[in-house]
Amino acid sequence: MYQNEGEKYIPSTFSSSDFDQTEIVNNIISGKAYYGLQINGSRNRNEIDLSSDNNVFTNNNLEKLLIKSPDEYSDNHVDGYTFTGSDNKATTAHVWINNRSKNNSIKLKKDESVIDEGIENKIVFLD
Repeated sequence: MYQNEGEKYIPSTFSSSDFDQTEIVNNIISGKAYYGLQINGSRNRNEIDLSSDNNVFTNNNLEKLLIKSPDEYSDNHVDGYTFTGSDNKATTAHVWINNRSKNNSIKLKKDESVIDEGIENKIVFLD
């Protein structure tokens, strides 16, 4: 990200919040996956905030999305970023919001699943 200063550009400071507020709306998501959507923030790196905040996931068609059951691969990669779970047993879902994410808005059908490890996320299940 740059600021215009006459004819020269100088780098400005930024955080991931400059890139957040992503809207994922009116899509068809299909196939086999451990997670249909992952909203994953990360710890601060070089004083850059890499949290994942204020994103919106709504009106998406997940009818043809098959969520894979945890397996040996996913169980061996439970690290809170690649896979979530506990005691080396992964958990999978249509949407996973990790613990470095907040204020996200998610709308799903009542038969779809979400893992919400974040802060103050709004999860709505529709009929």
